Amino acid sequence: MRTSVGSLFHALASFALATFLAPVPAVAQDAAPPSVAEVDPDALLDEAFELLVTDVEEAQSVFIAAARLLPPERATEVVQLANLLFRLPPEPGRVLAAAELAARQGGGASAAQALAAADSFPDPTRAVLLAHAARMADRADRAELAANFRERLLEELAEQPEASEAALELARHLALRPEGVARAVEVLEELITSRPNAVVTPTARVELERLRRGGS
Repeated sequence: MRTSVGSLFHALASFALATFLAPVPAVAQDAAPPSVAEVDPDALLDEAFELLVTDVEEAQSVFIAAARLLPPERATEVVQLANLLFRLPPEPGRVLAAAELAARQGGGASAAQALAAADSFPDPTRAVLLAHAARMADRADRAELAANFRERLLEELAEQPEASEAALELARHLALRPEGVARAVEVLEELITSRPNAVVTPTARVELERLRRGGS
């Protein structure tokens, strides 16, 4: 199963880089039957997520078909999600796929909560799922819920790589309110001190300096 997820990501990545931005030839557009021209990429994505729970290899072709019909930024999201699934073992991968499908069907906040509650996995996997649950909560416009997930990640899984991005995003959220600035500064200082080589640390330094100048 894991090998199949890996092939899914590599196929999607190759597809996005090599073919997505290439325009469809006019002849091909003219020759396409109406049933193909009217395909809903969101419906294809729903099908792909459903298949991820049961049949990753079949999901591969459906993801590629959907990505070909999506705007570039959304196609990139599909590739990024495939990358995340590649990192996960089969069982948590199915849990994440089911949560994403539920979110696409209108249950974003509840799906994020369910994903965050999947705490029976080893710590590295839990951190990946909790970080993704926070991003899902952001997409559902539940900023406080996302912040709660990130606080939990920092409290319970601070040694995991996902803690760096969680700290930066939490600090940004806290700094939106005057009463949260002091805590935001603490979070950023801890991030910079404990993870000086993290990818997000240069950005954290900029954010910290901005807050020390009074948020200007």
